[in-house]
Amino acid sequence: MKKLITILLLSSILLCLWLMESCRKEKLHLTPLNISIPSYFPATSFFQTNQTSQEGFDLGRRLFYDGRLSKDGSISCASCHQQIAAFGTYNHDLSHGINGSHGIRNAMSLFNIAWQTSFGWAGKATNLETIYSDHISSSIEMGETITDVLAKLQTKSCSIYSK
Repeated sequence: MKKLITILLLSSILLCLWLMESCRKEKLHLTPLNISIPSYFPATSFFQTNQTSQEGFDLGRRLFYDGRLSKDGSISCASCHQQIAAFGTYNHDLSHGINGSHGIRNAMSLFNIAWQTSFGWAGKATNLETIYSDHISSSIEMGETITDVLAKLQTKSCSIYSK
């Protein structure tokens, strides 16, 4: 399960790592997290372009369950991508959003997403950055902007990540 969450939020992690860096006086040193990839899995550039670290994994897990990604604080990624359902949704037909709204589709499972070349039910997105920013900024899903999310995270980032 740890690998799945890491893969899902690696793009978000990269976006937020600068928050961790801004709280530290010394240089940020990442602890590599080695992921063994079976030889029979399709080759993608995901792990070549995204360094996987323990700190990134921990941050990704926190962000996945953090309601501050939504406008009113009520929706996190985990609201629709439920761990019990392979990070999909099993108990309702349409994903739920802020202000009691409903999406036009149900949340897809996030199982083995690092080996995909297209994302979403229609396969229109070709990178994870597009997916997470689209869901955060959707008025019927999370209703927030990336700029506002970063501002919200920055207000607490020093106390959360400083040691």
